[in-house]
Amino acid sequence: QLERDYKIIYELTDESGKTRKYRPKIDVAIFAAESDHGEQDEITHVCLVQTPKTKATDRKKGVFQLEQVMGALPKCNYGLWTNGTDLVFKQKLTGGGRLQPEYVDLYDLPGEGETAASLDDPERPIGRIATGDNLQRTFARIHDYIYGNQGLKKDVAFWQILNLFFCKIHDERTTGSRRFWVKGTERNTRDGQRAIAARIKELFAEVKADKRYSRIFSERDSIDLDDRVLAYVVGELSRYNLLNTDVDIKGAAYEEITASMLKAQRGQFFTPTNVIRLMVQMIDPGEDKDLTDPRNWPRILDPACGSGRFLTYALDHIRHKLAEQLFPDEHPLLRIHRLNADEKATKLLQNYAEQCLYGIDFDPDLRRAARMNMILNNDGHGNIFSFNSLEFPLMLEERRRGKLKRQHRSTDVSEQSDPVRMRLEGDFDSFDIVFTNPPFGAKIPIDDPDILEQFDLAYTWNEDDDGHWAKGNLQRSVPPEILFVERCVNWVKPETGLVAIVLPDGILGNPNAEYIRRWILQRCQVIASVDLPVEAFLPQVGVQASLLFLRRKSQTEIDLEKQERGSDYNVFMAVAEKVGHDRRGNDIYERDPDGAEKVYTETRDVLRRRRGKMKPVQATVQEKRIDDDLPRIVEAYLEYKIAMQESA
Repeated sequence: QLERDYKIIYELTDESGKTRKYRPKIDVAIFAAESDHGEQDEITHVCLVQTPKTKATDRKKGVFQLEQVMGALPKCNYGLWTNGTDLVFKQKLTGGGRLQPEYVDLYDLPGEGETAASLDDPERPIGRIATGDNLQRTFARIHDYIYGNQGLKKDVAFWQILNLFFCKIHDERTTGSRRFWVKGTERNTRDGQRAIAARIKELFAEVKADKRYSRIFSERDSIDLDDRVLAYVVGELSRYNLLNTDVDIKGAAYEEITASMLKAQRGQFFTPTNVIRLMVQMIDPGEDKDLTDPRNWPRILDPACGSGRFLTYALDHIRHKLAEQLFPDEHPLLRIHRLNADEKATKLLQNYAEQCLYGIDFDPDLRRAARMNMILNNDGHGNIFSFNSLEFPLMLEERRRGKLKRQHRSTDVSEQSDPVRMRLEGDFDSFDIVFTNPPFGAKIPIDDPDILEQFDLAYTWNEDDDGHWAKGNLQRSVPPEILFVERCVNWVKPETGLVAIVLPDGILGNPNAEYIRRWILQRCQVIASVDLPVEAFLPQVGVQASLLFLRRKSQTEIDLEKQERGSDYNVFMAVAEKVGHDRRGNDIYERDPDGAEKVYTETRDVLRRRRGKMKPVQATVQEKRIDDDLPRIVEAYLEYKIAMQESA
């Protein structure tokens, strides 16, 4: 039971020596079980929430106030203070000859049925699954703490955080006692900090020695954080069970640090999460397939993968489908937990990731970040390569002839041989699905004639009076997004291969881009087109973009259409006006006709830990809803698909 806004009067002596009375607001009060919730003496835990600008050291509204409140409540031994970003956990110690209560820092609070001694048990289960944006906030705290206490540069801090993130995942996957953890008060002393550092460095040495991660780490990699800083970071991360955390939550947190420490430095930008989710849900990898049979596994490629978000979302989509097929009688909220706990099921999913998910990015740092991201989401990192997708397979042919140009050289030693071709199974026509958001813009044109001559769309095209298009001369330069359209179509299988791509609106509407649209229509069936507002990529970059969904035609279909024997077909089209945030990146919520934000009340199943096990329980939730058209577009598209299938 929780009590909100419970008022407690207590006396506080200010700096002038005068005694004044304050009424601090206790935002959350937890009472002893079976107690009278009207009696403040029965409160065992309190939480004080302050505004974001309030510092923990503030005399009136900081942690000092929390200690005063705890001191005024005889049974209150635990407290939490937060300003929405910082978290301070306190335990009150009394007795043992103490004349006044003593308040000590904890890295966490004991859970239901636990005591402070439970925090010192390495076998203690990790019950907290990250929800909402709390993992993002944790990363923000970690980043700020590293910067404020050790002063590392952004890129150095980035890799240090990822190294520790990796140690955490490795520890969760390893049987036996936890090592990525902190005792209740261990990080408060130098000896405790040294003990934590020793455990983590031993764990990281194991990670580096593991052959599965040889493409991620080298012997030169190390944990370089000071013991005090390292102990803080470990304490913050150790609260969460990352393997069971939803991919949306991990993805948003991973994007948070990757975006701030890598992308912004290079002028590169991520695809928004809601856009990725829409593209994956509309393509629906594994649709109507028995995914327990490897013959039905869809092979997926992102040729401009960045940090690998399309691949991890596609993997999570497959994960949920597989869990539903393997455990149909299990409660939907428990299926993923059941899959993660089942050795055969997790091995099946890992095999899928390793055999069927592929990513390419020219930036070697992003390749490494993508590989880490894949491992955090069940592996597949061995199929993340670093080279220019537009040069493939030209670079392989040049290597054979010994004519590889220096600027074309792969940045990954492991990819400078034919195994790349073998892993990608031939040059083209081999993938079931391509998801991508390619780099685009006139400021980064492709002007290498050796690359351009590989592409039909790198030539000029002229239409005669009869409406036929003839290939002209090779252009001097072409924006990369145009070449990526052709490359993506060629990479998927004829007749069944699907492409979902982010494109600037100019390709779909400008008169001088008609030859591109003609090329697409000749070779592909347009399944759907979704127009995005300019806010979609703001505040990162202002670009007017659309999402195009294509199915590659078979040669038979193309030949029939040349004989004017093709058939018309329907195309799903949608325009998104709202994408959940404004131009500054601030969330926007649904509003009523009077302009007030709507608050919805609904009862739904949620997961709670009961006696050491996660169980679904009903909870009544009041919440505002993000005003985002993209989920509504997905719903409309799925209804459209059903209607088309029924009419057929």
